[in-house]
Amino acid sequence: VTASAALEHNLIKPEQKFFAENGIYIVEVPGDKPRPIRDTHEYGWITFQQAMELSSNIVMAKASDIIGSERFYTMARNFGFGITTNIEYPGERQGTLKKPNQWSRLTLNTMAYGYEVQATPIQIAAAYCAVANNGVLVKPTLFKQELSAVDETLRVSHTEEIRKVTSVETARQLTFFLEGVVERGTGKPTRIPGIQIAGKTGTARKFVDGHYEAGSHTASFVGFFPADDPRLVCLVMMDNPRGVEYSGGTTCAPVFRSIAQQIINT
Repeated sequence: VTASAALEHNLIKPEQKFFAENGIYIVEVPGDKPRPIRDTHEYGWITFQQAMELSSNIVMAKASDIIGSERFYTMARNFGFGITTNIEYPGERQGTLKKPNQWSRLTLNTMAYGYEVQATPIQIAAAYCAVANNGVLVKPTLFKQELSAVDETLRVSHTEEIRKVTSVETARQLTFFLEGVVERGTGKPTRIPGIQIAGKTGTARKFVDGHYEAGSHTASFVGFFPADDPRLVCLVMMDNPRGVEYSGGTTCAPVFRSIAQQIINT
């Protein structure tokens, strides 16, 4: 969402450099104590594209200040966050996407790297489908067709376009970013020789009883392939992975790779 808003409105160039504060960025909060935003690794000056590849929370937070609350919120909403996808299954949740008038001083910055927002796996997958579909959000469906006991076609699902989220150019640029995540960044364990994969790792502390709990995480990897002609989107998510390594790149990316290999070899 952050990269799409920045690129779509021509606010940030891929090669534009940001200072990643060597791993810790202190944000001043009027009337309250300063709050730190941290990266997993210590980076200095890196480009916006590199920030995406290396999962720099700090650079995404700085980028969100350039984007602004209204542009950011509109992009998140257009991608389908905070709204049910209306997939054919009962009990779907709409997640949580607060309106800008409900935000604190830090909300824009923290939303830029995935906090203060709740999203379902199907919403996340649908958002990546929009990127793979050249910027068009499509309603997800659970079935291709329904047959009777004697193999008569009773109904067939049809592609339903919901809205245009970004331009084709923005979607392709974002796909290029996501390919870089796999080739050079946190998603390297996903690489498969001869197959272009575009994707993104995710690692977040879990929100438990009104606060983010240390030592408790949700890890993920979501992507699509082949990147130059997308046929399939896959999301792997782990609830509270245990071990020395708990990041999405370490825990979920290898699973994505195994799934992709099985599909490719079928």
